[in-house]
Amino acid sequence: MVCWLKTKYTGVRYREHETRRHGLKPDRYFTIRYKLNGKDKEEALGWASEGWTEIKAFQTLCELKEAKKTGHGCLTLKEARNQAALKLAEDEKRQQEEQKRNITLNDFYDKYYVRTAGVKINRYSFDSEVKAYDKWIRSSVGDRPMMKILPEDIEKLAQTMADQNKSPATINHIIISLQKLFRYALEREYITGKNPVKLVTKLKTDNKRERFLSKQEAELLMQGLRIKSEQMYEIAMLSLWCGLRAGEIFKLTWADIDTVQGTVSIKDTKSVKNRTAFMTDELKQLFIEKKKRTNQWKASDLLFPAQNGNEIRKVSHTFNRVVQQLGLNNGITDRRQKVVFHTLRHTYASWLVQTGVDLYTVQKLMGHSNISMTERYAHLGENTFKKAVKNLERSLANGK
Repeated sequence: MVCWLKTKYTGVRYREHETRRHGLKPDRYFTIRYKLNGKDKEEALGWASEGWTEIKAFQTLCELKEAKKTGHGCLTLKEARNQAALKLAEDEKRQQEEQKRNITLNDFYDKYYVRTAGVKINRYSFDSEVKAYDKWIRSSVGDRPMMKILPEDIEKLAQTMADQNKSPATINHIIISLQKLFRYALEREYITGKNPVKLVTKLKTDNKRERFLSKQEAELLMQGLRIKSEQMYEIAMLSLWCGLRAGEIFKLTWADIDTVQGTVSIKDTKSVKNRTAFMTDELKQLFIEKKKRTNQWKASDLLFPAQNGNEIRKVSHTFNRVVQQLGLNNGITDRRQKVVFHTLRHTYASWLVQTGVDLYTVQKLMGHSNISMTERYAHLGENTFKKAVKNLERSLANGK
């Protein structure tokens, strides 16, 4: 049975803990007793080890009695605690709102975006995004509170980039990155308000690659790559003869290569749709030989691992060195006309259209999300279209 002991203060009593001590004395648990609406009421306070004393308990009791007498304040300890908790919650909410008003773009980017959204992005793309942020955004608007950044600030940044002769595509990339940052912050309620980048007009640009290789150029490039690096040669062959993007190739495992059916299974693509590519006989033979000389490979192993065994993050500099040695970009200033790794994929599509393959089939083979992306190759098939009309004309003439 609990033994309650009185104190010298009327209405304050306590009990002692059986084993626990506070200093030299047993730990004491204090309560207060008073009348409310004609009824006896008792409320618990806490232990001496938590800071409660006889005098503190009595002061609390006096405050409740004073509130009853004057009509101002809490009549019970429970009511006081509820009000204190409510005030604490309101203070925390005000602090959060204050943080939202004052959080800078750099703070949000470094503390939240990089740690959450960043891990879901392709590593090569993310590295490129970080470099762009550090170069253009961090020192221009990064120190500003996000909720005080205006469309005019973004436009000023775009103008600064234009003054430094940066291409419209590069400027648009920064604008899009900022728009994505603000959208992410708003959706997750790191900030409130509207996305200021929505009111910024992106520059008109035509950044599509126009250059594709001739058969002779492709042969010279493949020969040069094979001399320098067998792996780079195999990677390039997959892009040239299957139309794969570099990122798609780097993700391939041995399980994705079927040398019997002559297929390549492509997963986690840019368009978020899996697709199948079909190998030429030369390509099939290349991977049959690769299997023979690769010791103890497993289906889950990467087809083209980096030196540390992990996924390759970007195209080797070997490719650009061979392009330079062959002089494929000599005298060319328009970046759309320069040979880069993506030119191989562009060449694959161009050759398909030139040989009479319809655009719908090319779209599916390339993994384009919509036909408008494939229509850029339409002019290469003009001779095929002319032949089709001539065939129709002859058919109608013979039917008369």
